[in-house]
Amino acid sequence: IIGTTIPIDGRPHTVIGIMPPVLDRTMDVQIWRPIPFGLDEMSVRRFHFLRLVGRLKPGVTIAQAQRHMDAIARDLAAQYPENESWHLNLVPYRDVVIGGVGPVLLVLLGAVGVVLLIACGNVASLLLARASARSGEMAVRTALGAGRSRLVRQLLTESLLLGVTAGIAGLVLGHYLLVAVRAVGDGMLPRLAEVEIDGTVLAFTFGVSLLTSLVFGAAPALHAARSDVAAMMKSLGKASTTRSA
Repeated sequence: IIGTTIPIDGRPHTVIGIMPPVLDRTMDVQIWRPIPFGLDEMSVRRFHFLRLVGRLKPGVTIAQAQRHMDAIARDLAAQYPENESWHLNLVPYRDVVIGGVGPVLLVLLGAVGVVLLIACGNVASLLLARASARSGEMAVRTALGAGRSRLVRQLLTESLLLGVTAGIAGLVLGHYLLVAVRAVGDGMLPRLAEVEIDGTVLAFTFGVSLLTSLVFGAAPALHAARSDVAAMMKSLGKASTTRSA
């Protein structure tokens, strides 16, 4: 619609641009338009309802910018006594988006990471035990001509399949948990209704599933591939003789 003319309050206005949707998180705005002040209005210092959204210059911190704003406010108060009780306060955009729950979100993220590590450790132990139980199978495969790299690839493939399946199950569970949190947690977190499972979450889940499967599945795979084939075949032979007797 850029370049088109639309009526606002009975007057025509030309659309000159579209603001990025990121600003929707800071204020409820449908349209932006210039406010023309007359000469008489500009001499009256009573327009304290306006808010400024801007970017910091590279290398400038919030504290430095706030000191600069304080200096501007002092100059205005010295020039206009009616401004003495007004100040210019800078609020980081992050605080506007997440409010005061930043530490809580970090704690939740850490808790999820710890649970993930515990689960990966348990699964790695199970895979290691399973690899030990399959040492006879690995010995037979090796005796039939399977190389060590092929055995490692097979076990890693099984681990990847397990990790991807767990990731899909986690996404399904996360969807229903998100629905439950939205139902009971209204007011606990800012803009909870905007929280959703998007492409970023899908990519992160897929990446974590692959990474954990490779990292925690590599040790069991290498352990199984390094088994003593001769000793294992001898053990299998003795077990077969005992069963035949």
